[in-house]
Amino acid sequence: MDTQNIAGKVIAVPEATATVSSAKAAFPNHSVPLTRYLGMEDANNKVIWRSGETTLDNASTLYVLAPEKVTLSSSEVDDMLPPTPIVQGDATITKLNIKLKSGKIAVDGSGSYERKVLWGSVNVNYTFTYSFKLTPFTNYINVDRIVDVVTVDQVNVSGKGILGFIVSFIANFLEDDLTKDIESTLQQEIDKAVSAQIEDLIKDNPDSNSAAGITVTVQKVTINSSGINVDVIAGIPGSAIDCPSSLTSRRSREGKKKLGARSAASMKQLRTKRDEILLENKKGKNYHQLFEKHRNEIISILLENMSIVTTSDTAVKNMLADLYDGDGKISSKTAGTVRKLMKDVRPHASSDLQKTIDQLLPEIDNFKDRDPKDVLK
Repeated sequence: MDTQNIAGKVIAVPEATATVSSAKAAFPNHSVPLTRYLGMEDANNKVIWRSGETTLDNASTLYVLAPEKVTLSSSEVDDMLPPTPIVQGDATITKLNIKLKSGKIAVDGSGSYERKVLWGSVNVNYTFTYSFKLTPFTNYINVDRIVDVVTVDQVNVSGKGILGFIVSFIANFLEDDLTKDIESTLQQEIDKAVSAQIEDLIKDNPDSNSAAGITVTVQKVTINSSGINVDVIAGIPGSAIDCPSSLTSRRSREGKKKLGARSAASMKQLRTKRDEILLENKKGKNYHQLFEKHRNEIISILLENMSIVTTSDTAVKNMLADLYDGDGKISSKTAGTVRKLMKDVRPHASSDLQKTIDQLLPEIDNFKDRDPKDVLK
């Protein structure tokens, strides 16, 4: 994805067919505070992602996932309605209906007002209508809000002898309580969908501290008689990405290779073997520390070179086959693919990473046709 820096904003356009797109924002001018609120806008100045408060001390990598579709059916929207009767003082809402129409959510109902007075009682029956829509909330700073309620048709109350404060009661309930409940429910559904989308990409658990900085931006809200449809994008800071092996190549509908996130099942297998093989001994931990040292640079190289991602995919596939489906020994085929992967990365690497690669290349043969646990003893 091509990007450019304009007035503190990262202007970028993710391809709609990509599973993961990335942008890099560098802020070399350290004479200004480094805490920034970043946003991505498309060519039409439409906000497609916002970061919230972000502190930059060097070039940062930001991952933007293509829109996830969240849908609430008309029956699910019906379930958002509170039970009636709804009583506040002497006023009661006895009937409440919600309908999804083209571009808006329409609410209507009826109720009564009854109050005892010295000469008897005051009884008023009334009906009301109100409609609103949900629009993307794209403020760069307040990233906790993702949708905004916008009134389409003002509250209209009618009834014989209607009293002004009844209108106020109904308006407060509809505009404050009901719409906020619907907004909150929709946000919960979006959060669940985004968590499901990113759990195979970020460190271990989307609810952990490693996921800090993940933000959600709604692209579009469509309302029709069948339900509410929301397109939402998740933005993920590079610090939340588990490791370069989280990234994989996939084919789009057009048959082009696109960057994607490796499945949760595969990542679980990789983490299990990492813990069993590398983290159980000193030599293995040293290898893992080298990997962690260069993690961000390797991720950046993969993002810019799809052919290397393809080689990485082959290495991961072969490795998993050896460790899970084979005899637990590293085959010559796998060793060869790992060697090719390192050599492919080297021309794009910093001098420090090149030095590490040169150190590791001769050691690959030590693992051929052997159980890696035995090699690392």
